[in-house]
Amino acid sequence: MKINNDRGIAYAALLIMLLTISLLSMSYVYISTMESESQESLEDASKSYYYAEAGLRKALWLMLRKPFFADANNGIVFTENFEEGSFKYTINKALYNESVFIKATGIFNGASSEIITHAYIRWIIKTYAGNGSNTYNGEGIPAVDAGLDTPTDVSCDLAGNIYIAVQKQHRVRMVSKTTGKIVTVAGTGTAGYNGDGIPAVSAMLNKVEGVYVDNSGNIYICDTMNHRIRKVDSSGIITTIAGTGSPGDDDGEVATLAKIDQPVDIILDSAGNIYFADIQNDKIKKIDAVTGIIDTIAGTGNAGYSGDGGPAISAKLKDPSGIALDSTGNLYIADSSNNRIRKVDLTTGIITTVAGIGSGGYSGDGGPAVAAKIKTPSGIWFSSEGYMLIADTGNQCIRVVDPTTGIISTYAGIPTHGGFAGDGGPPKYAKFSSPHTLDGNNEGSIFIVDTANNRIRVITIN
Repeated sequence: MKINNDRGIAYAALLIMLLTISLLSMSYVYISTMESESQESLEDASKSYYYAEAGLRKALWLMLRKPFFADANNGIVFTENFEEGSFKYTINKALYNESVFIKATGIFNGASSEIITHAYIRWIIKTYAGNGSNTYNGEGIPAVDAGLDTPTDVSCDLAGNIYIAVQKQHRVRMVSKTTGKIVTVAGTGTAGYNGDGIPAVSAMLNKVEGVYVDNSGNIYICDTMNHRIRKVDSSGIITTIAGTGSPGDDDGEVATLAKIDQPVDIILDSAGNIYFADIQNDKIKKIDAVTGIIDTIAGTGNAGYSGDGGPAISAKLKDPSGIALDSTGNLYIADSSNNRIRKVDLTTGIITTVAGIGSGGYSGDGGPAVAAKIKTPSGIWFSSEGYMLIADTGNQCIRVVDPTTGIISTYAGIPTHGGFAGDGGPPKYAKFSSPHTLDGNNEGSIFIVDTANNRIRVITIN
């Protein structure tokens, strides 16, 4: 970046960036010191200060977009260099509360300025969809006024819209980010099956449990009691991509000819391979993106617990309810009735336990996740920083596992205290009733399916 003494175009661009990022809100920011060193001219000192402020605003922007950024990067120095100047910033978490200290330094033509900021970013929880009622009450209304009957899954698309699997309404519903209104995108509301190749809103579904939206806007649905995986393409047409409609357990053939038994969660990897939890078969299955062939990648088909340290296909699972992929492509399983989170290395095929000791209960915060008690976990989601969030359904809370230390803590909810409370306040003081699954958007918000409260809750910036 070329910065001229007459405050040229590039310098103006830097100021525009500052003004843009400054629009992001914070509940408290205090600039405690500003220092210029080696001042060769007043103008150089002034420009070095603007670089320091750019570093400060970059740090704030990242913390606002990424809820675990400060945790993941505590004490790390970040540097960005331009043609004639640079900035660097460091975030240090306070020991006594959830605030942070940001130190930003700007350098221009030998002059150096430093800003130290004490900041507190307040994350709150609130209801995003659902009024608590289980009665369907129409389309195109504000999502917070909609009746949802047993929502079980949520998925975010790239535009920030969210899709909700509403089990007992036999529908997939979408909440528009821009309008906040809710509409049905699949299902008629009547349980059944009436064919494929028709508009998804005219298609009958039967107890929808899982939903996933890919980067192209295709919607994948676990049509649970129809024993099918359905796909809604960008034109709104629905087809079956796995299952025949009869329960069973088939491998090694084209997925549309294979029997499956009550799929409940689904996800795609970057190559387009499809993974789903086939709960009644106690298996995780994969549909190859190229061949369309279905195969088991975890589970023997016999419910139980065994196999850690060995091939996942030789391991026993019990009611696998949720699945997730981390940034390196490992698969994670909410092995619900085993009260564990299992990990499958998709390169080696080896399975291990990464959270839970197997006996249901609540314990272990502040210690290794593998030594903690969790209770009937149902869902898993990974933040961009690699933090693993667990819907600890039986404990009525959301747990989080640090990717570096493996330490587990409670992120949201009052453990073992079910109910509905806490909207507008800190997530850790909220009450849930059977939190089932979760997902996050690209702006840092985390959506939680609060199943028995018939709501979708969101953790977001105040």
